[in-house]
Amino acid sequence: KLARMALDTGRDDEALGHRIVADALALRGVPYRNGGTAPDTGFDCSGFVRYVLGRHGITAPRQTAEQFAAGAPVAGVEVSWAPSG
Repeated sequence: KLARMALDTGRDDEALGHRIVADALALRGVPYRNGGTAPDTGFDCSGFVRYVLGRHGITAPRQTAEQFAAGAPVAGVEVSWAPSG
């Protein structure tokens, strides 16, 4: 499961989450492209997720349905992010 893979890296989970979000936000403005997997040519949704997670050593499947199947449900209280500063 993707969530478990992130936890198994032994890194501080909260800090890792903030780095992932920061990298994702830095890609704002990259155009949508069906089947896209790279910032220089554009992303589709699953390509974007795979690219950003991959930059942090987390391997995700390519297609949305596969990502959904690989993910693990979390309680809403576990999902939070607040920008610092």
